[in-house]
Amino acid sequence: MRELAVQRLIIDLVRGHNGAAIKLAHRFLVGVPDLLVKLPGSPAAILEVKLNHLLVRSTVVRPSVTPLQWKFLKLFAAAGMTTGVVSIVYDGDYVGAWVGMKETINESEYLINRKMDRKAVIWSAVFQYLQSGGKQ
Repeated sequence: MRELAVQRLIIDLVRGHNGAAIKLAHRFLVGVPDLLVKLPGSPAAILEVKLNHLLVRSTVVRPSVTPLQWKFLKLFAAAGMTTGVVSIVYDGDYVGAWVGMKETINESEYLINRKMDRKAVIWSAVFQYLQSGGKQ
């Protein structure tokens, strides 16, 4: 699983639900989060996607969001826009997804399902966050 593949998946899923989504960031644009997404009936959102391996002895995940990315996300959140980090943890068949604005996430906060496919887990977490207008 690669971060770009997750970004593409989110874009495709949002568009498949009659929404709009584009990739904002590229390797020459430092600090800008990855995606701008909009679902019908929900506010537009700026999302940063991060993949994390689940650490064996840890129950806490710290997505590797850069200080510039946090600054960008917090700036737009303060102006009233929905912003969030899409944090994906995985290890083999195990996949978990969480979306929000915390720098440290407990493993128990992730939407996790060993039997559900990765696409369904990621979409469920993103969809819930977008529908809530960014409420955790």
